[in-house]
Amino acid sequence: MLTKKIYNPDLLQMDAKILLYTRLAQSMFNYSWQHGKMGLLQFSKLTSTVWKAANLDDPYADWILVKTYKALDKGREKLQVLEKQLELELGQIRGIATMPILNANPNAYPLQFSTVFGYMGAAFLADADYVLRQILTLKRLGIPIQNDVCSINHVVKCLQDVFAIPRQWRHTGITRKDMLEQNEKAHETIALFGQIPDEILNKKTDFHSLQKHMYAIANDEP
Repeated sequence: MLTKKIYNPDLLQMDAKILLYTRLAQSMFNYSWQHGKMGLLQFSKLTSTVWKAANLDDPYADWILVKTYKALDKGREKLQVLEKQLELELGQIRGIATMPILNANPNAYPLQFSTVFGYMGAAFLADADYVLRQILTLKRLGIPIQNDVCSINHVVKCLQDVFAIPRQWRHTGITRKDMLEQNEKAHETIALFGQIPDEILNKKTDFHSLQKHMYAIANDEP
């Protein structure tokens, strides 16, 4: 007997894709081929694990999410500065008007992440892809880039530094209750990761109000 599927209007799914033009950015979507490196998929999976721990009141997971959120914001600001510098370089080429090089067949990757961090990481990677296109355009034109900050290695390092932050977290089963009681588990965790800032322990950072909003979005709450 066939069971009739029941339509649930509250079951919403994200339909999004990221277009990546450079091979380097494409490789950083999934960096599993190179040991020790973090790609977008690894970053998303790890932040999802940390997110779940934070939802179980692990203050160290919260601390890592705060660090990751701030690093993503700062990383995108750095790339925006690079983009403007490179745009100026491209605009000063006498007699030549050009746009950043394009790949006629960019790779499109579906984005299905369980937390907002995956999508923030995707936006960060897309920004890096555009900056890489600018750098490669200048190289193609034979124009030397004087500033070492505007280099491919710098862009890759910028991404890797941010994507690697969630690796600092380890599952301990610690909760804020343990920390407030200063029990054995709390002492062991402090010995491993150091003393957690009071504003994180007491949820006084601006991130926690934003975090509540993100939890509501993730669970389709009003």
